[in-house]
Amino acid sequence: ADEYAQLRERESIVPAAYAAADLRISPSRFLRQKLIDDPVGKPVFDPHTFLFSDNGMRTDHVEALEKTASDVVRFGFVGSLVWYKGGETMIKAMAELAPDAKAELNIYGGFDPVGDDHHKKLKRLAQSYSAKVNFRGRFDNSKLSEVYAEIDVLVVPSVWFENSPITIHEAYLTETPVLASDLGGMAEFVTDGKDGLLFEVGNPVDLAAKMRRFVREPDLARELVARHFLMPACPPPEPEPPTPEPTGGLEVEVVAQPAPEPLPPLPPPPKKGVLGAFERMPGGIPALTRSNGAR
Repeated sequence: ADEYAQLRERESIVPAAYAAADLRISPSRFLRQKLIDDPVGKPVFDPHTFLFSDNGMRTDHVEALEKTASDVVRFGFVGSLVWYKGGETMIKAMAELAPDAKAELNIYGGFDPVGDDHHKKLKRLAQSYSAKVNFRGRFDNSKLSEVYAEIDVLVVPSVWFENSPITIHEAYLTETPVLASDLGGMAEFVTDGKDGLLFEVGNPVDLAAKMRRFVREPDLARELVARHFLMPACPPPEPEPPTPEPTGGLEVEVVAQPAPEPLPPLPPPPKKGVLGAFERMPGGIPALTRSNGAR
């Protein structure tokens, strides 16, 4: 109840803060469109002052290590175990698998079943189902690559929209396929059947069905990773409608103008320096930095 009340309070405070800004930047096209249009389709923010630019993240500590040996398919969750991250869904999905299924779920992130009621609930749920679930606890971000080397498939089962989940980007950097809810930013960054699989949000039966595919199709994970690197970094943006010029209530006669003369070709870009470095990066956008703390 307290968390719900906090979310309702945010609903009035956060959009007001956005409205006070001259320029807004969204790390997912989904969130940008969600904030531009209200439920009845009336524009809330001017789309020309709302840009899309994906999250910047440091990658110097992330590398695609060879997966460690395992006789089972290791599904993994990385992040905070709060209710809207879908922990119940993935534990119930593991219970849907046959008892002899060669699969396990490893959950990485802070876990305190004594002091946290939700963590206690998840532990009891896993025990009641006798599901193959292991709570691995926190880890330092410097060990991120080693953690993903022990994950064959990353599960992102959030039951709310999400934005541009860092874990999905980390999974791609470590050549780990993603199994995610078909919702919000998750569905934007995971293309079903191309570079990952999507399941119906909050549906453990559908999630279990997708998990079985990885168990029964040993090459599926490798095929999805290979397809990801063959796909464009992100789809081209949709064109924005032109902004009408204010007329002040006067009638304006529109006169066709001749097409301008073509501009001369640009000189070739420099081979070294800042511009050259940006051109070598996907999308031409430099990576930013973030803290390297514990999960």
